[in-house]
This record gives sequence, structure tokens and C-alpha cells, in this order.
Amino acid sequence: SKPTINFGRPFLRLGAFRDSFGDPVGFTMVGLRNDWALVDAWRAGVGIGAGYQFGKRNGIVGLPFAYVSKGSLAVEAGFIPFTKLNSRTHKAKRIATLTVRWDFQ
Repeated sequence: SKPTINFGRPFLRLGAFRDSFGDPVGFTMVGLRNDWALVDAWRAGVGIGAGYQFGKRNGIVGLPFAYVSKGSLAVEAGFIPFTKLNSRTHKAKRIATLTVRWDFQ
């Protein structure tokens, strides 16, 4: 039988960046995202990912995000308004991300 609910498209992501303290961070993430057509080749979507970041501050991270895309190129914005990520010297209260993504199809 045909599925009645579309839970979205699964994804796997690997990446590296410098955090707000200037320290290198690597991460792996898996999740689901779903998008809807706007006009022409433009689409808008939402997703959620969970993964592990490693660097000076290691830990499990979950991130909701929204995005707009055209073809294989997308711009994503993610935000967690409250978190308790702690280390001995730093404490994060909010996490915000801005990502440019290219989909390999």
C-alpha cells in the first residue's frame, strides 16, 4: 500500500567549523527534513538533526532548522533558544547556525 504520511527525507552530514571561541570543531549529524514548493525552482523546508560534535567541547547535539533552496543549493538557519551546554570555562545559553548546503543528488 502507498504511505499515507511523508516523514521527510533522511540526511547524513559531516562538517567542520570554528566555534565562537575560535576553536576548531568537527561534527556528524543524521536527521530528517521536508520541503515544499514555493515558485519555480524555489522551495522552503524544515528539519531536525541529531549528532555528535567533537573538539574542545564534546557532546551530543540536536538542532531544528528552516531553509530555503533553489535546485541543489540551500541556505539553512538553525536555532536553539535555551541549552545547558557547559564546560569548565564556557557556558552556552543559545545556539544559532547559518549554513550554506549543496545537495548531491
